[in-house]
Amino acid sequence: MSARYLLFLLPLAACSGSSTTPSAVDAKSVDARPVDAPPIDAAPSVDAKLVDAAPIDAPPTATTVVPVTCPASGVPVVMAMSGTFSPSAVTVAVDGIVQFTMPGSHSVVPDNSKSTDAGLLVDFNETKCLKFTRAGTFNFKCKPHGFAGAITVN
Repeated sequence: MSARYLLFLLPLAACSGSSTTPSAVDAKSVDARPVDAPPIDAAPSVDAKLVDAAPIDAPPTATTVVPVTCPASGVPVVMAMSGTFSPSAVTVAVDGIVQFTMPGSHSVVPDNSKSTDAGLLVDFNETKCLKFTRAGTFNFKCKPHGFAGAITVN
């Protein structure tokens, strides 16, 4: 037997010498639902079809910023250098593509303090093209340094 197995059994053996045993509980008599739960046979008080079960502050389920293969040319390029994005603001049309080129010391993450999208992710030392599939302003920042930028999609 291994030492770990014996150490596991030791506390169990120490507890097994008790002369009193707890009384058995009939599983049918125990109601394990939360205290404020309605009775099992109660009818729901709202139309279940109208309830949105997603938390209020949950991120959207589908991202509108998606990675794509970078075209050979013709797309704006955002780079990080000396504590700033260059350019820090870019405007594209719906379904427009922006190329992000990050050095080893900077990255792109969504700026959750403003409107953004979970798809705005570019790692350190990575070049990535992102397609913006709906209109809006998409804010991002450098994860380690916090400087920010935005993509406006018309």
